[in-house]
Amino acid sequence: MAIDAEVGGSSANSYVSIADADTFFEVRSYASAWTSASDENKEASLVQATRVANVSYDFLGSISTQAQALRWPRSSVYDQDGRLYADDELPKLLTDAICDYALYILQSDLLADDGANLIDEMEIGPIRLDFDKSKEKELIPSIVHDQLMLLSENRSNLSQGVVSMPVTRT
Repeated sequence: MAIDAEVGGSSANSYVSIADADTFFEVRSYASAWTSASDENKEASLVQATRVANVSYDFLGSISTQAQALRWPRSSVYDQDGRLYADDELPKLLTDAICDYALYILQSDLLADDGANLIDEMEIGPIRLDFDKSKEKELIPSIVHDQLMLLSENRSNLSQGVVSMPVTRT
């Protein structure tokens, strides 16, 4: 897979290039998983982080051009202090969040089937399940979520890796 981080590009698949992410992590003390990863794994984590951010957040403003592949850059978006973001650039807040999320993806096996390990206690009649919340995985870590929420209109239903389901007793 080739990474394409051209801002506003028609075939872009990441908001951040490997070179830009390497620069981001140069000054981070917690970056050993990034610095030791192969370029292939770095690419995959940056593309996945971009993909999840794109589908999980309802970003402010509107896309800058109809030809762009990703949801940023955007026009008519202001930061929390009222400054207008350029419609041909990516906010640092977004690229920082993607870098942090890519690192989290490298450090976590988000697709591992740990469902059975979440059950702390089980009773069969009349059905009782207790879940060990300490074993839950966050789909989107809170530091990334908080950064992306500053660029969003409303909360993502995927935030914090929590899925709510109604239970009906019959």
